[in-house]
Amino acid sequence: MSLDLAKGFFVGLFLVSNAFAQPEKMAPESDDSVFVKKLSSPDLGDLAKWKAELLDLVKKSPMHSVSAIPGFITPNGLSKTETAGLKKVYDVFSVFRTGSSENVPNAKSKWFRDLRLPEVIDVAHTLLSKACEEKDPLKEILNAGDTDLAAEVSKSEPEKVPARTAGGALALKMLSDPSELKEWRAKWSTQSAIQFVRYLYTNSIYLAEADLGVVGRQASGLVKPAGKMNVMPKIEYLVIHHTATGEDLNLKNVQRDHMNRLVSSNDPSKGTWSDIGPHYFVMKDKTSPDWQIFAARDPWYRGAHAPPKVEGGPGNPNSIGIETAGLYRDGAPPPEALLKVYSLIQAFSKKDSQLNKGIEATEREGARTRVEIKGIVGHLECSREGHTECPGAGYLPIIQEWNRLLFPAGATLKQKEGSK
Repeated sequence: MSLDLAKGFFVGLFLVSNAFAQPEKMAPESDDSVFVKKLSSPDLGDLAKWKAELLDLVKKSPMHSVSAIPGFITPNGLSKTETAGLKKVYDVFSVFRTGSSENVPNAKSKWFRDLRLPEVIDVAHTLLSKACEEKDPLKEILNAGDTDLAAEVSKSEPEKVPARTAGGALALKMLSDPSELKEWRAKWSTQSAIQFVRYLYTNSIYLAEADLGVVGRQASGLVKPAGKMNVMPKIEYLVIHHTATGEDLNLKNVQRDHMNRLVSSNDPSKGTWSDIGPHYFVMKDKTSPDWQIFAARDPWYRGAHAPPKVEGGPGNPNSIGIETAGLYRDGAPPPEALLKVYSLIQAFSKKDSQLNKGIEATEREGARTRVEIKGIVGHLECSREGHTECPGAGYLPIIQEWNRLLFPAGATLKQKEGSK
């Protein structure tokens, strides 16, 4: 064998053997893996590009479910608040891809992918952008776990995002696009309604005050009170009712009926009611097919909607009465109505809300009203045994769930008061 032939033989043999020795080509990385890796490694130098790439991956994400997605890797150099923002995106994405959360039965819907996921990505982007604006990104990386920054932006954590910029956008979309609530309505019951209010709470979905659209007394045609009104020194409870009627009402007629009622059937000389009894109605009317919030009795005046069972307990002297139109002896109010009621509850539950500030700034008869909400109850919970079925057996568990979620201390206090 010649030298050149021998060289060719051995070179060929080497190439063949090397080819067999090459590792098997790896399968392309899944989009889920790419998403989680990108989420776990935010590009602080170009957050706009990082966000756009995440949104593009979400847009391309398939609707079929997978059993699991890769685990979230906590990035280095970020504060707890910023990391929480990224982790929130991961949790929401995981629910969407796996469909594994009983509390989010509509996680596989198109709106969840096209609106909910972009919202939480936007929140995370905002948190990271705020940090980059206020501090040198390199310094941030060198000083992991910056508690001062976490304190500065704690009000913007995912669980506390202002409703107008996060959950508020979804709330508005739910009300404007009937398809957003289609899956909830398909299996609507008291139990699914409880899941719905848990979903709203967990995802901070409620209307911002600017979007409540409260219809004023004058617009409803209500007349001025006919007699003396007593100022409430303190508002401590929200009392929820049902009207035991249809879903649409004429509030002017309701006021007329209330003002014709005797204060005491045993003593007609005491006269009739001075005004409509409750402070708010969540209902429809003949002018619109939509559920709306209507202002009734002014919120600084003592109501006429629920005589208290015990002194100091929830009732007329210290409570806001909120009527939900409909009869809920067996079923639950529709999701649109619950979203409106819940949004009003949220406004009252925040001490610094414009609603509460407005009430506390108003002086009537030389007195002012303080707002310190500590519980939500159904009408029958603060009235004498057997006095009423309001707000109905189908609605009461939902109200109790609101109280448990928002005012756990109030629930304990209510039980103590009820045991007197």
